[in-house]
Amino acid sequence: MDFKLPEIILPHANENAIEDNNDVGFNSEKSATVEPLPVIPLGKAVHTLLHVKQEAFQKAIAKLDDRDSPIVRALYSIDDYLNSLCFSDVYDPLKDHFLKPKSSQAKSALRIARYLLIYSRHRLNFATFLKTHELQSDDKRRHLAAALLLEDGIDNSVLVPFIPNLVYLAQHYGEKPTLIASIACDTVLAYSKTALQPRESIENCKEKMVRVIEEDDNNWNEINETWICIKKILSIMKKWYPFDTIALCAWNELEIFITAAQDAISDRDIYQKITVGWDMLATILTSKSVVSKKHLSIKKQLACLKEVML
Repeated sequence: MDFKLPEIILPHANENAIEDNNDVGFNSEKSATVEPLPVIPLGKAVHTLLHVKQEAFQKAIAKLDDRDSPIVRALYSIDDYLNSLCFSDVYDPLKDHFLKPKSSQAKSALRIARYLLIYSRHRLNFATFLKTHELQSDDKRRHLAAALLLEDGIDNSVLVPFIPNLVYLAQHYGEKPTLIASIACDTVLAYSKTALQPRESIENCKEKMVRVIEEDDNNWNEINETWICIKKILSIMKKWYPFDTIALCAWNELEIFITAAQDAISDRDIYQKITVGWDMLATILTSKSVVSKKHLSIKKQLACLKEVML
């Protein structure tokens, strides 16, 4: 099977780089009354972040304006270095760490990479780098690293646009339940819970916050594309399940459900009920449960459904 992702052009620092240092990150230095934070060398900044505790790292992310924090200063220094868009200089050493599960710094390296992808002022350009330099390469190691990073950010909606890229990985490695294919399938199904929800906006109305669902045709087209991606993922996972008549009927019912979901996009009330049902299905339908020879116990099924309902 040919493996080729859609063509994406990586912007250059001195020409078409995306200006993505907007709402999140270190913007206070732009003020005429605030001095920029002092920059420390890249190696020292990365070393600092690799050796801080998770709780301290998360607190720094939440308070990027804390000028006295050495963690914030390290993050600022990395962002400052990335003004050059030399992402490989930062990402490749981190990748070497989190590709080795036995490494004592694997989790720390992964959270730094996750910062670059979600919180950094260069996050849009880093996302483009990840797609072009990592996911579009022919290097299996790069594919695994990208899959691990996207799995680590599974609770963040900004990563939903990576669904098509993950589908490509699943198709390329999915003849058997390989690690990359399993991660890609599970991450797509997890992201789908957010991707299938209509975009919402908040409007003020007589001093009350009113949530309004946007009637955006492009949004509904994107939702339909997500259902198509889900179909592709299920067709891959179906190959991993040992054949039996009951299971075949269950897979067929899933296909019917998804087709009905696509047809219901035009009926917003019905569609909302369908997404509630899909949240329950996606919670239970994982690569681990598909390849396992043991069926999920009733207790485990109820526990999964309880998590969805909370």
